[in-house]
Amino acid sequence: MKAKSELNLNAARQNGTDYSGQRFSVISIANGSHLTDCNFRGIHATKGCLGAGKRPSVYTGCVFDGSTLKGDGLDPGRATFVSCSFLDVKLSHLNFMDAEFVDCVFSGTLESVTFSADPWARDAELGRTVNRYEGNDFTAARMQDVDFRGGIGLGLQRLPEGGDYLVVRDAAAVLKAAVQEIETWADTDEREEALSTIDTLEFDVQGGQRDLFMDTAFVTDGLSPEAAGRLLAVFRRS
Repeated sequence: MKAKSELNLNAARQNGTDYSGQRFSVISIANGSHLTDCNFRGIHATKGCLGAGKRPSVYTGCVFDGSTLKGDGLDPGRATFVSCSFLDVKLSHLNFMDAEFVDCVFSGTLESVTFSADPWARDAELGRTVNRYEGNDFTAARMQDVDFRGGIGLGLQRLPEGGDYLVVRDAAAVLKAAVQEIETWADTDEREEALSTIDTLEFDVQGGQRDLFMDTAFVTDGLSPEAAGRLLAVFRRS
């Protein structure tokens, strides 16, 4: 295993640079850096920022296959990923609030990850009022507690559906129907548990999401098999 190292790039231009297999104590890609066809296979990063500074950094055709990127100490920042590969990755506890992804492909595990089309800040340096999410393929990824929010068009992505996952179209109407179903339940505790889940989903709808993606465990947690089945039936009818 390689020793830990730091990677600090500021307004850099790189093409085809190989960083594969490195364990970064700190990674900082900053101030409009442009990385093209760079190799980040198997890297491990838990501290730093992938898009630091005011000007967004852009990754084009870069490969992150087999990498581990973990939040808490790692901020995605203002990063744009175009035609990048994230196969067999471990992405966890990451909030992509000022980042964007176009024509990227994912597999491996995504856990506690938020993607947002609505930037935290809309300043001149960011240069956009909407983060682009188009043409991304998540079909081979294992996704737990993954949230698409802020108006991401789920119809522009490829997402896993069926089994452990739900893609709910026209979510506002479906949530209304779900509330009507829940209000018929006799068990008070189950009603409160399910209505709390609906409140969380409505937050995303009010924030601009027309369609919702979720894992079924998020919907069924705390419910009896009968109640879970009835609620899932409402969602799946969408």
